[in-house]
Amino acid sequence: MKSEFLAHIEAGGTVELQVLDFEPFAINNVNVHHESQLGDSYIRKMIENFLLADHDSIRCGLKNAKNNPIERHLRKSVRESEAGGVR
Repeated sequence: MKSEFLAHIEAGGTVELQVLDFEPFAINNVNVHHESQLGDSYIRKMIENFLLADHDSIRCGLKNAKNNPIERHLRKSVRESEAGGVR
């Protein structure tokens, strides 16, 4: 990842570190009230997947998304169509 970050910066891009800070919340019967619960893989994956679904696909590329070629192609197509560059 370091080499990808450095190459992106050298190409004029920026790299950000974002920290999740949240108020206690509940979805159905799942109550999340403290960061320590992120050690629970199901809760952590739920939050990670929500953030992946909510990211800005026009200005941000995901490096931690699945590497499945079909999913990668689908994400690229969605980004291009949202940017007006449908092929």
